[in-house]
Amino acid sequence: MEISKLEKEMENNLSALGNLVFMQYKGEEGLEDEVDRLLQSTRELETEMAELHEQIARLNPKPPTCPSCQTQLPYVAKFCYICGTKIVDDNPAG
Repeated sequence: MEISKLEKEMENNLSALGNLVFMQYKGEEGLEDEVDRLLQSTRELETEMAELHEQIARLNPKPPTCPSCQTQLPYVAKFCYICGTKIVDDNPAG
């Protein structure tokens, strides 16, 4: 839910930025500070969203994939059931 909230805020920022750029195009002046504020805010939102995506990835690791045939394997696999390649555990427990 947090990511959805941040995405909506980013959408609002980008819309506001578009409006400000159009206003500048039409000749309005003195909008640079607001454009800079929105750009900085949008960059911070991107960073927050990336951090949340990383947290999700750590909590929901992808199942192992065979390095030879790219078959997705069960988490407990020691060997690929398609080609027989030994599966190396990148994150050994303990």
